[in-house]
Amino acid sequence: SLHGQVDRLAVSVIWVLSPDLKTVKSTWFGRSIIHNVAAMTYQQAHNILHNKPPDDPNQPPPPPLTAGSPVDTKLIPSLKKDLTILTKLARILRKNREEIGGAVDLSSGDRGSELKFSLDENGLPT
Repeated sequence: SLHGQVDRLAVSVIWVLSPDLKTVKSTWFGRSIIHNVAAMTYQQAHNILHNKPPDDPNQPPPPPLTAGSPVDTKLIPSLKKDLTILTKLARILRKNREEIGGAVDLSSGDRGSELKFSLDENGLPT
């Protein structure tokens, strides 16, 4: 897990993307150190993206080393910028998957939908 204010050793893939986020301009693979400035919940990230305070003052603080600790208000502008880019990228990738059929959506269709494969004489998918 990535905890706030804790260094983590990692093997990373770094992509430099075009300004429209549609083209990978360069790729780097290597060992890295990830320093996460805030381990947020989805709700905290959602609140930041929608210009709301990230933290609910009525909620007790979470246990140590879990997501949801109070977000330093000085970080909110840079977090919002990063979250906005990530949200834009996620929407582009989702749209591309839907357009080219690059993802299997198991949640759609009638309740009896299931994924099926055709197998050859050796039992391998065709």
